[in-house]
Amino acid sequence: NNLGSREAQTSVAGKFLEHFTGYPWIHLDIAGVAFFEEKNFYRPAGGTGIGIRLLYNFLKKCN
Repeated sequence: NNLGSREAQTSVAGKFLEHFTGYPWIHLDIAGVAFFEEKNFYRPAGGTGIGIRLLYNFLKKCN
């Protein structure tokens, strides 16, 4: 679902996936809740992935 810009891609991806299932589902856009255009000495450029560990631990405890 690469449309060029980052704006609204989460919504577009959700609608795209919805087309392929008749079951209840959820779309988690985990590409990164923050995006850094440039790298620096302690983090790379791109999506940060902030919240992924929190989500993983939550789901692990729910199982």
